[in-house]
Amino acid sequence: MEIQQQGTSGAYVAGVVAGGPADAAGIQAGDTIVAIGGTAIASSSTLTSVLSGHRPGESVRVTWVDGLGSRHVASIRLQAAPA
Repeated sequence: MEIQQQGTSGAYVAGVVAGGPADAAGIQAGDTIVAIGGTAIASSSTLTSVLSGHRPGESVRVTWVDGLGSRHVASIRLQAAPA
């Protein structure tokens, strides 16, 4: 998943790895991640900081808003980032 900062609060999803955990959960490019494990995500740097407290293989609850403004929540098993 590739994240970029946008003008709204959260971490804008610029791209998703096909077949990866985010893709399987339904997260798409253009969505905005707003919470991880109940912690509000205000920016891409907040997302990085929160995820650094977790390890590959752990499951985290992710809340995101899609391009139409609908809110979604899913448990996603983290994996190591692609090289």
